[in-house]
Amino acid sequence: MKTGLTITQETFDELLAWLDSDRENAGHKYEEIRRSLVKIFAWRKCVDAEGMADATINIVAQKACQIRSTYEGKPHFYFYGVARNLIREYENSRRVLVSLEDGDTTNTPIVDDTDDDIEQVDACLSKCLGRLASQDRKLALAYYQKDGQAKIDLRRELAEGLGIDSNALRVRMHRMRGLLTQCIERCLKSSSAN
Repeated sequence: MKTGLTITQETFDELLAWLDSDRENAGHKYEEIRRSLVKIFAWRKCVDAEGMADATINIVAQKACQIRSTYEGKPHFYFYGVARNLIREYENSRRVLVSLEDGDTTNTPIVDDTDDDIEQVDACLSKCLGRLASQDRKLALAYYQKDGQAKIDLRRELAEGLGIDSNALRVRMHRMRGLLTQCIERCLKSSSAN
């Protein structure tokens, strides 16, 4: 999940100062809060629990200097309140998701079907898959292996193995496919420029 917010070192320092006056203790509290947020988002079956935890921290960091002097209570409760709002937004957005099989697939092909083009796409695909984390690469390769009922069963097993539902797996794979497509297109442009 992207919030569009990024934090500067100064903003991060403000956040740590709000958590504790001792920088080392503040660092420990920050790590504890982040771990808790990741667990909360994972427990609520959010596809990108770590990304949502980071988004929560970014939102709080942006407001830390404003609320620091007036906020009463432990700071981690403020983080959890922001997380609750993000979960609500996430759950509302999940309700309108469409199966990828039902989505618009009228995109133009990356290249023509000539042997040279296919080899070039294959080389770029291998290169881009190599850039993925090992677990993501294995997931991507497994996800597209079978057809028919075997495909459905395999994807259900993959989702269960990851501890997520089938819809969350489809969303994750849609995002990964989008990243791979962008990577392949950049690779093809750079190889055609050479």
